[in-house]
Formats: sequence, C-alpha cells, structure tokens
Amino acid sequence: MIKTYLDLSDIEFTARINALDKNITQCALCNFACKINRSKGQTGVCGATDELYIINYGLHGSAGPYLKEIPRPQGIIFFPFCNASCVFCQSYQISQNQVLGRKISIEQLTDIMLELQEKNCTIIDLVSPTHYVPMIAKAIYLGKKRGLKATFAYNTNSYDRVETLKLLKDIIKIYLPDIKFANNDTAKKYTRLPKYWDAARAGIKEMFRQVRVMQIDEAGNLQGIEIRHLLMPNHISEAKKIIDFIMGLSSASYLRIMAQYNPIYKANMFPEINCPISEAEYTEICDYVAKKQMVNTSFTGFGFHSQMAPDFSLENPFPEDWFIPGDMMANLPLVSVLRHAKK
Repeated sequence: MIKTYLDLSDIEFTARINALDKNITQCALCNFACKINRSKGQTGVCGATDELYIINYGLHGSAGPYLKEIPRPQGIIFFPFCNASCVFCQSYQISQNQVLGRKISIEQLTDIMLELQEKNCTIIDLVSPTHYVPMIAKAIYLGKKRGLKATFAYNTNSYDRVETLKLLKDIIKIYLPDIKFANNDTAKKYTRLPKYWDAARAGIKEMFRQVRVMQIDEAGNLQGIEIRHLLMPNHISEAKKIIDFIMGLSSASYLRIMAQYNPIYKANMFPEINCPISEAEYTEICDYVAKKQMVNTSFTGFGFHSQMAPDFSLENPFPEDWFIPGDMMANLPLVSVLRHAKK
C-alpha cells in the first residue's frame, strides 16, 4: 500500500509544518537560500513574502502525469512568483510578477482544494509551489480534517533544496519536475539559476527516492515521478544528456518531452533560441528516446507552439482548444508516437 498524508499522524504532520514554517523568517526553501525574513515583507530572488497569492485554479486537460488510468481533466492551481526568470518563459506574466493574482488565506486555499475534489479531481497539480510550501502543507493538513483525499502533484522547476523536499515526503505523492538544462553555464545564460544542473539532479534524485517510478496500488492511490523537458532549439545535445540522466534513474522512468517551445518574452535577445524547434531536432530526439527504449515517454506540442501560450490577464488563461492533438498522443505506445511524428 502507498503511504499518503492521510497516514501521517498529527504529531508528524505538525512537525513537518513547523519545520517548513522556519523558512518564513529565514527562507531557504530553494537553492538560493536567501535567508530573508518574509514575515517582515522582505523578498528574496523569487519575490514572495509571507502573503499567499494564487493566479488561477480550475480544471485542466494537461494537469498531472500522463497515465491511461487517470481521467481528464484534473485540478490545477497556479501560484505567482518564480526564482528562475527564464528569458523564454511562456508564463512570464505571473513568474515575473506582471500579474499578481489575488491574495487568499490558507483556509481559502483549503477550500479551493476541496472544491476541486468535489469536481471529481483525484489529482491537484500545484504549479510553481516551492516558495509557498509552508502554506500549502498547512492547507493540506486542514483539508485532511475536512475530508480531503486528493493526491497532490508538485510541478516545479527543480531548483528546490533537498532539505525542503524531504519534509514533503508522503505529503506530495507525485513529482512533476521540469528539468531545463544539462549545463550550468547554459542555465546561467538564459535564467538566473546558478549551478542549476547540479541542483536539479540532486533534487530529482531525492524525488525519485521518495516515490520511484509511477505506480498505482490496489486502493487506487498513485505515486511516482514524471520528469518534463522542454526541447530548446539548438540545444539537442543537452536534451540527450538529460535523457541519459533520467535513464540512469530507471529505464521505466516517466518522461514527457515537450516540443511546444515558443520564442516569446525576451527570447529575441538570443538569436539561437529565437525560433521554434525544427522537425529535424524533434525527430532526432524521438529516435534517441526509441534507441534508449524509454517506453514510458510521451511527446506533446510539436507544431503547436503558437497555440499553447497562456494569457494570465484573462479569467481563463488558456485557449478553449488548448487540449491539442499533441496531448492526445501522450498515452500512445512510444512506437506509435514516433510513427506519427515521422509521417
């Protein structure tokens, strides 16, 4: 049986919350470890204080991992602020604080989680949660007392400190890390994340240690890790290095290759990434994944880059047809995906 937050005693759960709460007065949730006092309004690299904000929540066709056993759509909650400042960020409106969202209490976050569960969401995807982990843990704790049973997915840029992740064991049962680059210098060029490749590998190894390969027990509880990688133009060698790293965790690892890179925000400052990926690059990665026999790989978004950029200034930031054929391909056997890609 898979152990979940429902199995944590009050003593253990509150001990985790208290440990996470120390980051409010001396924040070290991510690898920047800014050590600022957020309760006094101080902000570090990400820009968040001790006030809790959300951008949007609801049902989403691509929330959670891609498994045939998981019905669509699932729940999703978007949080503002980010420590990465990627020059190509498709969500730059919220990551760079152009759209702040609305301030809510921890109790209201619990209400949102329960509302999504009442809409038959068995998984709730927490997007950019790192800087709000203390509040999220409290909200789940309160929700447990009110009948919350949903599984939580942790959708992160992989710059979390290992110490933070250890405190999330059994609270988070699905990890959805986005691994961006396989080179510290590349990451430093396009983001503000120092030693990113080192930090991402350490964090993902800890996530994998906790939940291993995606699995479902007899009671329907789900746990596991699905690693995402956004293919970048002219950086296919790094994509292969990332695939090799994931292969080293397990050949059965779940990997989502996202091919919808869209050169927006500040990408035009860098000619080498100011274009979508090419069909040749996409095919090269498809062939590499097939060669490695990573059968739990899904591909999304190739040819749809211009249709997948959200607009977070709108009440519904995603286009009505956002659930595109590229996503529908995700649960096909790998060979079928490759055959489709080469037509």
